[in-house]
Amino acid sequence: PKAIEDYTKAISLETETKDPMLKESLKHRGISKTKIKDKTACEDINQASKLGATGLGDYLKKCK
Repeated sequence: PKAIEDYTKAISLETETKDPMLKESLKHRGISKTKIKDKTACEDINQASKLGATGLGDYLKKCK
């Protein structure tokens, strides 16, 4: 949960500044959410994928 909180703060800042690391923060927050079975994990994973994050193949399969 602490990691999710930290990624959420990073995502907020990165969204404001249009930081290219946004896709990575979304990716890692989504992965962290899957660990605690948070139902919003797929939203982050799908958004990260659309922004070009890689290494999400197995997570994307689970989100269908």
